[in-house]
Amino acid sequence: MNPLSLSFSEPLESEYRRKNDERMRLITGIALTTSLLVYLLMSYTDSLVAPELSSRLHLYRFAFFAPILLALTILTLLPALKKYHHAMISVWCITLFIQILNKAVIIGGSSDTPFVTSLIVISLMSFAVFRLRFPWVLITLLSSAALFFFFTGFWNLLNRTAFLFAAFYYIATVIIGIVTSYMMEKFDRRCFLASHLTAQTQQRIADENSQLEMSLKEHSQQLKDAAEEMKREKEVRELSVEALVSSDEKYRDLFENSGYPIIVFEPDNSLIIDINKSGIVLFEYGDDTIGQRFDSFFSDLYERDEIFQLLTDSGNVKSHEVKLAVKSGEILHCLVSIRPRKNDSGSIEYYQAVVTDISERIKLQEQFIQAQKMESIGRLAGGVAHDFNNLLTALLGYSDFALMTIPEDDPSYGYFIEIKATADRAANLTRQLLTFSRRQIIEPKVILLNETLFNMDKMLRRLIGEDIELAIIPNENLWYVMMDSGQMEQVITNIVVNARDAMPDGGKIIIESANITIDSRNPCDFHGIGAGDFASLTITDNGCGMDEETLSHIFEPFFTTKEEGKGTGLGLSTSYGIVDQNDGGIFFKSDEGKGTVVTLLLPRSFEAPAAEALKVALDDIPGGAETVLIVEDEATVRRMVNRVLSRQGYQVIEADNGEEALRVFDRESAGKISLVITDVIMPRMGGKELSEHIAVKAPNLKVLFMSGYTDESILTGDIIDKGLAFMKKPFSPADLLAKVRGILDEV
Repeated sequence: MNPLSLSFSEPLESEYRRKNDERMRLITGIALTTSLLVYLLMSYTDSLVAPELSSRLHLYRFAFFAPILLALTILTLLPALKKYHHAMISVWCITLFIQILNKAVIIGGSSDTPFVTSLIVISLMSFAVFRLRFPWVLITLLSSAALFFFFTGFWNLLNRTAFLFAAFYYIATVIIGIVTSYMMEKFDRRCFLASHLTAQTQQRIADENSQLEMSLKEHSQQLKDAAEEMKREKEVRELSVEALVSSDEKYRDLFENSGYPIIVFEPDNSLIIDINKSGIVLFEYGDDTIGQRFDSFFSDLYERDEIFQLLTDSGNVKSHEVKLAVKSGEILHCLVSIRPRKNDSGSIEYYQAVVTDISERIKLQEQFIQAQKMESIGRLAGGVAHDFNNLLTALLGYSDFALMTIPEDDPSYGYFIEIKATADRAANLTRQLLTFSRRQIIEPKVILLNETLFNMDKMLRRLIGEDIELAIIPNENLWYVMMDSGQMEQVITNIVVNARDAMPDGGKIIIESANITIDSRNPCDFHGIGAGDFASLTITDNGCGMDEETLSHIFEPFFTTKEEGKGTGLGLSTSYGIVDQNDGGIFFKSDEGKGTVVTLLLPRSFEAPAAEALKVALDDIPGGAETVLIVEDEATVRRMVNRVLSRQGYQVIEADNGEEALRVFDRESAGKISLVITDVIMPRMGGKELSEHIAVKAPNLKVLFMSGYTDESILTGDIIDKGLAFMKKPFSPADLLAKVRGILDEV
């Protein structure tokens, strides 16, 4: 600390000032306020000292000095002016001193010096109360000294004795004020320094204690870790000793409790000398497994010879797939790994075989392959249906043309009626084929289950064979349902096929339709179905039936009770999904040896079925003179559509693929073509791509798509979901003309 200026070096000085200012601001404010009140109350002395001058003294006291002191007091208390705190206190003291000097000058001739001096002493001693820092004390006292000698000079010249007396008092008071202020601030600073050093020492001690504690903790942890390591090493040594002592026991435990069958057999005659629990369970011989020959379990002699030849040649076998026969006669697909165990002399003491049963994996692979086959068959059916639909389109069209040109009394008229009816039946058969292969587009509509059964009657009888009797009992007042007819046929077909397979020696299948109302207040046999009105189909057979275990798995994908290669296990799971998607239910009741009853429940539809289109003669359908571009790769269909449209007055232009259609479109005038009729799937460029090219050149040109493909993956998204005009093949000339006229007349 500097002994002259009483200041610390930074940053200690800043910290002292911050803490001192915070500590003394409130005290100084109270002192200033109290001094100001005392100053105002001391006005009564004016009358005592100089009654004849009291009015003048009151004027100076209240009109001039009191407002200044009040303003300085308020400014001193403002936090925003805290940096000028000491300066304003100094000005406050000097102002008060000036007021005292002013009073002394005014009453100089009539007042005595001790009174004046006492006021000076009181004013100077207040510095200790206001807690000015020492430099500001010096400034204040020196300023007050200069003011004292200036204001009292003339009066003191007249009364030199009084002047000297007052000066003595004043100088003594200044010296006392300086020394007092110096000593008080020095004491305060020493207290602060001692507190600061104490805090630093305490912090250093705390830091050292913390470091010591951390060091002790680290050393303790190190000692603890070392002890743990020694303990672990001891345990490892003990375990090693125990492992060496009890290795045979552990081997036996691993051997016996392994999840894989392990067989130990002799190298000469493959006689089994040891086998674990899993092996006993696998081969089903119990304790009699020991003593059996391992090579006797191979169902394929070629695989057996191959395994033992590998043992002879390479000494071991790794994950070789073989078929093993168990006691019940079941053939298991297994992976076999065999390794030899040699003695000290190097000769083979025994072989150890590890067997993994992969029968379930092989079964899943076969089911997957079968599903792929079904998918391939479905795709093939879709392709065949496309070609059939093209042929049937031409056949139906030309049949209609022949019937329009031949008189009804002509003998050949009946032939063409039969040709057309046969073509209609062929179209229906194609649709059923697509339904069975799951390639038909889903089109939910209001249907009557009785009509679905009537349409399927002949197909179902061919499907079940002549040794099974089929009886259909329709309910004449059956309610309508909202469902895709193709999906409904698929569900019925799957259930009837399962019923047929349950009666290999023949039997009877009864399909009965009925109306059922389920009330949530009354219990029923159809758990999980909500309350409401339902149209039902009950399919009953007198086949072999199922036990409860089989019933619990019938809706699982790939679950089947049929022989290998005769079922995919997807029929009932697919049927369940279809019925569930239509908010219905499918329920099975079966007893082993007593047959099965399957009940289908579908929600009643209160909508009326769509009215059947009336058969309208071609001449009754309005034609037109518009130009139509036909794009079709099948020549017979293209010519038939051309002839139908030309007969009704349309101007027809043909193209056999999309690229040729674009050339024709560019060749013709922009507004000449009014409608493009295009097949969806064609070589080089399909109908969808063609329509996109045409839309760039003629955005308002109308396009009618047609296709013999009915695969949702081909049409859905590109055509149907976008609401574009579309016709499924086969179609009749009347349907084509009505569709074309409707599109052209659209605004």
